[in-house]
Amino acid sequence: MFSEVKLATVGVGDLDRAIAFYADAFALEEISRTTVDTDAVSEAWRIPAGITGRYAVMGIPGNESGMLRLVEWQPVGDHVRGAPARFQDYGMNGLTFRVREINAAWDNLCRSGARDRMKPTYWELEQNLCPWTADATDHDGTALEIFEVVGEVADSLGPFRTGRDVTEVQAVTIHSSDARRSSAFYGALGFEALYDRVIEQAWALLDLPKGTKLQSVHLIRPGARSSGRIEICHYIGMPGRTLKSRSTPPARGPLMMSIRVASLDEACAKVKTQGAKPIGSARYNSPPFGNVSAATFFGPDDEVIELFEKIA
Repeated sequence: MFSEVKLATVGVGDLDRAIAFYADAFALEEISRTTVDTDAVSEAWRIPAGITGRYAVMGIPGNESGMLRLVEWQPVGDHVRGAPARFQDYGMNGLTFRVREINAAWDNLCRSGARDRMKPTYWELEQNLCPWTADATDHDGTALEIFEVVGEVADSLGPFRTGRDVTEVQAVTIHSSDARRSSAFYGALGFEALYDRVIEQAWALLDLPKGTKLQSVHLIRPGARSSGRIEICHYIGMPGRTLKSRSTPPARGPLMMSIRVASLDEACAKVKTQGAKPIGSARYNSPPFGNVSAATFFGPDDEVIELFEKIA
């Protein structure tokens, strides 16, 4: 009934600059560009009166998973996670990309204009999961992670596409107040845990307050491409607060994730039984899917989830 994440919607300050950045940094291609139909989506997307926008969808042509919907709002707003937001606050946090070789990808990311947060770092987590990761931000301050992984998890994620050294959006990350609750919610939507561990020394690895633990849960849709996953991060001992009021247009940064469903009515009923809070509904043209019927909800940590069904 529920797909993997098809689209991650991110607010940007300059659409042309954002398109150029994601093309250079991750070899994503522009699939379409259009204006926001505010009459159709203002309720579902929580767009205040007087706000207009235009957006581009970026991804890998022919692959309708892990795409980016970059939206430039007018007037331009603050970043969802700008001050006074804090690192551990809840909701959608950033985007993750898998790379073939971490150092080459990091050099390219920096050349493309990304801002350095954490240079390539090796994590000795367990025998079958030994990843290299690096963190940066785009021009607007949106968190980006690249990773190289070996072992059984690499096999689970499958091969890279021919001629590519980086994937489409591999995952959206969510900062959670309760990883178990969030995992159960997405489990009810058909996602399964690819990885679920508590990292005891997270405070030392990530320069957090001493004693902070990280529960990291990587969720994947069985049978789907490995892109469009959901990663849940729960910083145990470091409580946050919801960013719900900050994640509305014209904010920049992660705003929404979109999941395709076979029946919108049935899907809406399902997420409501799991505690999702309805926001609104819309019918609009959503490239590259065409005309869709959609409904939006707040998830367990007030992340915005758009469910959509393709219509004639």
